[in-house]
Amino acid sequence: FSDSLLPTDRPAFSCADGSLALPKEGFTLPSKCWQWETDWYIETNIEGEPLEPEGWSYAIDFPMKFGTEKRWQSLVRRRRWLRYVCVNEWALVESIHGDFVAEPFIDISTGGYDMPGSQKDVLAVWAVTVIGRVIYRTGIDKFSPEGVSWVIVEVPVGWEVNQISCGPTGLVWTVAWDGSALVRTGINR
Repeated sequence: FSDSLLPTDRPAFSCADGSLALPKEGFTLPSKCWQWETDWYIETNIEGEPLEPEGWSYAIDFPMKFGTEKRWQSLVRRRRWLRYVCVNEWALVESIHGDFVAEPFIDISTGGYDMPGSQKDVLAVWAVTVIGRVIYRTGIDKFSPEGVSWVIVEVPVGWEVNQISCGPTGLVWTVAWDGSALVRTGINR
């Protein structure tokens, strides 16, 4: 026996093509909003065909097609481990101060999912605080629905915003306490 594997051998836990070692303990969730839904378990079928109870499939060599039956020329075997994840139903989004009572939100709007030049599955989230500040949430996508951080967006001096709306193309409108409207232009990714 030797310390090194043959050229086509795989690490004990790897990606489907064997090019990357992926130990079960090495998987981390994309953000704090995600949770494991199941423990690790072994897949019990391959392309719709049931496998033996331990989930092994067999082949002559790793690059070859695997089958459900062990034969005299079966020199390698593999099995697939699965684990499901899901997004929590609700994810707590941090306050801009760390204290939700210090400057609570009075309005929030999402949009930007059809913004020209933007990536798929990215959203724009805008909010207004009780003192009229306009803020934008960065880093929101399908893997991090709670986002990363808040950015304060300057509005004209004396403008007291109380409502905000963000459209699908990212156009943002605000309404002030006196009923006047302001639109933000030049928004891009």
